[in-house]
Amino acid sequence: MTALFIVWVALYVRHGVDYTDEGFYLNWISNPFLYSASISQFGFFYHPLYLLADGNIGTLRQLNFLFTLLLGGAAAWTLLGKAFAEKIDVATKLVVASGLACLTLLSAVFAGMWIPTPSYNALAFQGLLITLTGLLMAAPRQERASALGYVIVGLGGWVAFLGKPTSAAALAVLVVLYLVFSGHFRWQAAWIPAATAAAAALVTALVTDGGVLPFIHRNTEGLRLAGLLDANAGGIGKIFRMDGLSMDLATALALLLGAALSFASLWATKPLEALPRTGRAALPVVALVGVAGLGYFALSKIQGENRALVLFALAAGALLPGFFSALRSGARQTLPLCVLLAALPYAYAFGSSNSYWVSINGAVFFVALAAAWSLRPLVSTPHFPQKLVLYTLLLQVALAGVVQGAFLFPYRQLQPLYSSAERVDFGGPGKTLLLSLADNEYVTSFNRLARDHGFSAGTPMLDLSGNSPGILFALQATSIGVPWSLGGYPGSQGYVQEALKKVPCDQLVSAWLVSEPKGIGTLSPEILNGFGADLERDYQVVGSSVHAVRKTVQWLHRPQRDSVQAVKACESNRKREQ
Repeated sequence: MTALFIVWVALYVRHGVDYTDEGFYLNWISNPFLYSASISQFGFFYHPLYLLADGNIGTLRQLNFLFTLLLGGAAAWTLLGKAFAEKIDVATKLVVASGLACLTLLSAVFAGMWIPTPSYNALAFQGLLITLTGLLMAAPRQERASALGYVIVGLGGWVAFLGKPTSAAALAVLVVLYLVFSGHFRWQAAWIPAATAAAAALVTALVTDGGVLPFIHRNTEGLRLAGLLDANAGGIGKIFRMDGLSMDLATALALLLGAALSFASLWATKPLEALPRTGRAALPVVALVGVAGLGYFALSKIQGENRALVLFALAAGALLPGFFSALRSGARQTLPLCVLLAALPYAYAFGSSNSYWVSINGAVFFVALAAAWSLRPLVSTPHFPQKLVLYTLLLQVALAGVVQGAFLFPYRQLQPLYSSAERVDFGGPGKTLLLSLADNEYVTSFNRLARDHGFSAGTPMLDLSGNSPGILFALQATSIGVPWSLGGYPGSQGYVQEALKKVPCDQLVSAWLVSEPKGIGTLSPEILNGFGADLERDYQVVGSSVHAVRKTVQWLHRPQRDSVQAVKACESNRKREQ
């Protein structure tokens, strides 16, 4: 089943695109050195992967999917080895580890919708996976393995920081607490992850900005610009929170049923012994059919952002009996890792401006590992390896329903991925994605307009629509100032204006424009006044196209001022503002 999952997802990551968030990710990844202010450095991390994919977005997504899968497999393999040692054979461990690793797919599901392009969330998730693997390796007393584990912990923490600094901060707290309460904390080893992270930071600073101080300035400037944007601002209390979770009675009952099926399949050993042999043999089939029914129910009746809760329910049915058993029996040395794993989804969500449950649902992999760890008391019971495989299969069946829902409702797209079958050059000739007919019309018409009027790859462009960084990437334009000129927030105008102040005048005056006068979140053309330009006077409208999703008209504008005079006007404006 794992192989089917890999093939299924690897094929369909080549379908569909979101012009907002994914456009932002692509502009950042394709040209990270263009921007001098940022609080997430995921663009630099994924840029080599982008080059390896030769700029093909489908290939980039496939490579990142396989990378995440391998990291998840490594974490699961290491945990199974630590939990069960020689009690399960290599084949079983491989089946279970690879099966559990499939749950990392949920990191590409946002509120039940598919968004597979590598992002800051993806990098933060990968940092958590790397750190977990290192921690599991660092726990044994063998000095060499332990030292290597601590090195990996340092690298994982730095990767998480590059993706999402708030998640890295939460991760650091959890790691220290885990090491202290598990009894693995040693002062003589504590320097290893710290030194590793410091070395990684130094290398990153040199590569991205040529030095430590410029790198610090990049981050502080990024923080300042983000403050101007004021997107869902709410201070420190907005970060330290746990959002509510609402669901109807039918959903709650379905989740309880999922937990019960998982519990009965794994923990109800004595009642099962009383059943005839055929009854015991039929139980796995009954459980799998029951979970498949739950998956269908989730797909048709549960809201997209809550579908992954079915997987949490299955994991909880396996986890909670083992957790409370450890509390009662006094085997409390097993609890710190269990608590750490259960808390990692919160670290992943920490600092998000969306509901924390949106991110937590994408990190169910860690809770599934916590449940596997809690099954240790069952290791001596009959047919335990088969139970472990059954647990993995239950999760995979439920996962299929969640991923199917994401494929049916991809993020900010109007039709399922299965209906996106038009080969469209996206970001360069021959770099195709499979998109809808509307996408094909939108991208192709914009490309034709631009080329017919002298536009060439790499030409600067400014998106005044506030919502279409993806079309800039599709045209091979250089998105100046920021990867996404984000509109629709209280501070959007000031945010973009400040970002453009960092752009050289010769790039600003040669930039083409995309505008969307009747769009939601569109930016005011007054932004152009900051470098001495006027939309009506200094730009020629060369044509329009209808946005594939919003169905609003977007206009393409070409600069028509004399470049020398335009640069002088820009420089004069900047001198007056100083």
